[in-house]
Amino acid sequence: MRSNPTRKWEALLEALGRRFRLASITNGNVEVARLTLGRHFPVAVAAGELLAPKPDPRPFLLALSRLGVHPARALHVGDSWEEDALPARRLGMQAAWIGPDDRPMPQGIHRLAHVRELPELIRWLEARS
Repeated sequence: MRSNPTRKWEALLEALGRRFRLASITNGNVEVARLTLGRHFPVAVAAGELLAPKPDPRPFLLALSRLGVHPARALHVGDSWEEDALPARRLGMQAAWIGPDDRPMPQGIHRLAHVRELPELIRWLEARS
């Protein structure tokens, strides 16, 4: 029996969504609400909406505004160093970078080898605040 990757992410997003408001920021032309996992993201910002793709700060700021969250209270999770981690950190957000290497991380950017490590990072961040 093959595992269903969507089921794994459903459980993770369900748990996160019970505690946090989630947003999606994408440079793609996908309508997140139409995706299977889209129901977990009450806020979704696509690059075409603003004609300003990441790393431009405007998609981040729009998502934060729609969530009603100050950057210092937000964690951005992404897989691009240049388009996710660095711009989120410049705005004062914590950032989790899902990346393949072991480069030293600047303060406020946390490297994850896999998204399944996210709950552990959140517990660590909450213990420090």
